[in-house]
Amino acid sequence: MNRFDRIALVAAALGVSLVAPRAHAQDIVRQAKARHVKVPDAFYAQKAKDPNAFEFRRAWKSSLRRAQKKRAAMRTSGINTTSASGASTLQRASAVTGTFRVPVLPIMFSNTASQPYDYGILQSRLFGVGSTSQETVTHVYNEMSRGVLTLTGTVQPWIHVSGTDTQYEGTNNGLGANIGPLLKETLDSADKAIDFSQYDSDGDGYVDFVAFVQPEYGGECGPASTNKNIWSHRYYVDAYLGGPYVTKDVNAQGVPIKISDYVMQPALNCPSGIGAPTPIDMGVFTHEFGHAFGLPDLYATNGKNEGIGEWGLMSSGNWNIPSSPAHMEAWSKMQMGWAPVVTVAHDTSITLTPDEGPGGTVIRIDIPGTSEYFLLENRQKVGSDVALYGTGLLVFHVDSNTVNNGWSANTIQNTTTHKGIDVIEADGSAGMDNIGYRGGPGDIFPGSSNATSFTPSTFPNTNGYTITSGISITNIVQSGQNVSFNVSFAPPGTLTLRWGDLNGDGAVTAADYQAAYKCLIGAACPTGLDLSRGDVDGDGRFTAADALIMHSYVLGTVDVSRYRVGQPMASPPSPIAGTTTKSADISLPEGSAKP
Repeated sequence: MNRFDRIALVAAALGVSLVAPRAHAQDIVRQAKARHVKVPDAFYAQKAKDPNAFEFRRAWKSSLRRAQKKRAAMRTSGINTTSASGASTLQRASAVTGTFRVPVLPIMFSNTASQPYDYGILQSRLFGVGSTSQETVTHVYNEMSRGVLTLTGTVQPWIHVSGTDTQYEGTNNGLGANIGPLLKETLDSADKAIDFSQYDSDGDGYVDFVAFVQPEYGGECGPASTNKNIWSHRYYVDAYLGGPYVTKDVNAQGVPIKISDYVMQPALNCPSGIGAPTPIDMGVFTHEFGHAFGLPDLYATNGKNEGIGEWGLMSSGNWNIPSSPAHMEAWSKMQMGWAPVVTVAHDTSITLTPDEGPGGTVIRIDIPGTSEYFLLENRQKVGSDVALYGTGLLVFHVDSNTVNNGWSANTIQNTTTHKGIDVIEADGSAGMDNIGYRGGPGDIFPGSSNATSFTPSTFPNTNGYTITSGISITNIVQSGQNVSFNVSFAPPGTLTLRWGDLNGDGAVTAADYQAAYKCLIGAACPTGLDLSRGDVDGDGRFTAADALIMHSYVLGTVDVSRYRVGQPMASPPSPIAGTTTKSADISLPEGSAKP
């Protein structure tokens, strides 16, 4: 039996998994949890058959990939992002820019009594000029991109289909096979009136995506026992039609334009119980169109936490005021190339203007020796950000490894104790680590808690997940709409020892859990380890359970917050005996524990 077989047997015996299950991701689950509605069974059945179900395949993702590739190449070439001019040059040269168009197809079922409203209302609500009292998708994206991107589209007149709502809904709120005929009939009708070639922005022969609007409120509004309406979702028509829809329009090369990706949204907001139904707000479209560029959800798609709450469009920011959603936060704008990001590595004083304005800059501070960094932005109640909980300095803790590992599966926020992108809540409440709290005035600096410092010794502190950072942000002051602060870096010094840090380098890493496995299975135990620090479950022994906890902690895919792994050690631990006593434990090699 090799060492990996032995580890697997131990894991099975202890009932511990080293790999987290794939999350049932995306907004369908989010909608259900927000309204306490059961997710249709068809969603899980489809995800079981196709893990990529209910996601876009193409949309505008190539635009973001090109921008990221260009940005990486410029960084490799040595562009200096520690200067404002260098950061601005990088941002301008690697931004997602241009005009992106969406065909919107409103649908009338055969049993829909009358039009919910004139289609021109939806045209104005989605793609109109916009104002502070009624934002539009076009205006919000123009504002977030600082004028370099135009997102527009055309809402067609209501398209009548032959079937009733119940025919297309089936028994699964329109997430099963019944919706296929609805998509095809609607596209057949639209193809007679629309030149779909104008909606292929990247020239790949596919419409970027189509937005369908069904005439009722969404199935996600609940209650599940009576509301059988179509559930809002994104997907690709291939899943229901056996392949892409081929239009009668051709591109410049004479090749027929195809349709694959689509989003389905309701015409009406969820019932409020007061007054008549109202036309759908644009906030949900604004969020979904962010996914079209390839941005992930910034809430936990497994329902374990609120991610970054309502501080960003790709989390719950579209719910701030549904008619005036929150901006994308610093990380998303950095990905899109819509804000210059200045990397600070030396002591300095900084003044930031509002991120919502044309001159706003994001500050990045790397945590030495890790894949982690802080992003700092000045958020003000400007433009579509008018409904923010507060104003001032908003700080994000980012782990690029967690982000990269979870991006494709849309799971970057799913481990509460090690999110990919976390808001540093200035008041220390960590409220967004729980379900139901999406932000408050204490999250921002100075904010309602008058937090003017963020250092290794404050609560919360600037330390990384497994290492002391030495970074201090002090004298945080808001004056008018500007925010000023000082940044300083402590000189290299003694690292804080942490539970699970067997080799004493100040961090719990793969080297620690790999060494633990070697010691536990009787292989050559590396020298220079202190196995006393390996008792991460606090039971007085160092066992396979501890190694598995350390492994999961480093991977960041399993929530191990109930254990002390990664936490600073208040005092040196007591020596561990050379052997363990439980029959399920693996004996330590004799003499491997240091006093």
